[in-house]
Amino acid sequence: MKIADLYGSKVLGVFAHADDEIVAGWPIFQDREIDRSLVIIVDDVSRKGQGRLKALIEVCRTFDINLVIAGNIETEFYRLPTRYADFVLVDALRLIRSMITQAFLTVKPDYIMTHNPVGEYGHGDHRLLFDVVTQIAHADVLYTDLCEENACHRSSKDLPDSVVMAYYDRHSFIEDIQMQDFYAQGMEIYRKYNAWTWKYVIPDVKKCNLYIL
Repeated sequence: MKIADLYGSKVLGVFAHADDEIVAGWPIFQDREIDRSLVIIVDDVSRKGQGRLKALIEVCRTFDINLVIAGNIETEFYRLPTRYADFVLVDALRLIRSMITQAFLTVKPDYIMTHNPVGEYGHGDHRLLFDVVTQIAHADVLYTDLCEENACHRSSKDLPDSVVMAYYDRHSFIEDIQMQDFYAQGMEIYRKYNAWTWKYVIPDVKKCNLYIL
């Protein structure tokens, strides 16, 4: 396949945090020829203030992205306790599944894009969301082979062999998608609101492949 084969298709992006549509979603969300909608699980207002949500809304308005849901689940929801608390992990997962289902019924996408199996740089929220999306998706799932090292998370610069065998060896894919100005422009919007949290200005990885599960 080529990226042009997705032109005119509806793609629903499901990402963990505000700015992940840029950090992880750029291979699809930079392309205006694709009808793009978006679900963000963590708007991050409680941690970073209203600027985080305002930046997300401005990015979507600037790049003609349909923001369907911006949820207010706390960041690092993967760390939630599994018992003996008022709000446990299974409660968060129920809400996340509900958001995704609601958005799917609203948008009726041809594809769903989400984080990849390693969470791009190992973030637990990203990895857990990949599992949730692939379990409940009623459409083909798009994900990248982006892989970056980050000292704060379980990550490396290379995809583990076991992950490659499970998710990358035998799947349809779109090769050599190049990063466009969308990343830099979107980042500047977040920085304007003092809401950019990813440590890289421009990441080392500026090209990737897109896989279809």
